[in-house]
Amino acid sequence: APQPENGGREVRTRHRKLTKMQQNVLGQVISVIPATIEKLENYEQANRLESHIFQMRQGGLISDQQYQSYLKDIKQKINENGWEQSTS
Repeated sequence: APQPENGGREVRTRHRKLTKMQQNVLGQVISVIPATIEKLENYEQANRLESHIFQMRQGGLISDQQYQSYLKDIKQKINENGWEQSTS
């Protein structure tokens, strides 16, 4: 996963206030992440999901703790299935 240059500290300061609708949509997106991780079929999908989750964290939409937790689940899924990083 891409690492922020400064450890990602400046992320905290930029919490945008979300509208009710945005909060609902965000809640739905977050609620399906675990199921989405379960359904991953290959390394590319896992990698893409990891990128989306990283961007959500960068945008202050999920906490570092949530991010780490999802990341751990994705890595576990990759290991369980023996998916290797495609060397392109």
